[in-house]
Amino acid sequence: MSEYPQLRKKYEKGLNIPLREKYYSLYVIDQQAASSHDNIRMQDSVFYELAVSLSTLIKKEGFPNWFQNKDTIHIQLHILLRHYCGLQNRINNSEEMQKDSLYIRMTKNDIPILFYIQHGINSIRLKRLEKLH
Repeated sequence: MSEYPQLRKKYEKGLNIPLREKYYSLYVIDQQAASSHDNIRMQDSVFYELAVSLSTLIKKEGFPNWFQNKDTIHIQLHILLRHYCGLQNRINNSEEMQKDSLYIRMTKNDIPILFYIQHGINSIRLKRLEKLH
């Protein structure tokens, strides 16, 4: 336990607080939309726009190092991604949604978020492999 203050300082040094707050604000919006069960179309629109925002942040700021510094916000990232991927799966499996203008827009705009995530995870794996050799 005597090591905790030093570990905490090291952990906090690795955080980019302003950027973390941007990601956290996306999570808060996601949760507000997720809790409004009465308007699925509004929910879907929010999930889609959040995926656009998340993709833009990752493109601008690079892949977050949450997995490297054990920041707990990675759980919120998973929730945003789950909502977006769930939306895309529902569109892909519903002919009715595929004909709806709201959802057509969501399928025409390719969001590279999943590519960024895969690329970021691969970058982390490569760094770990380099350390092993």
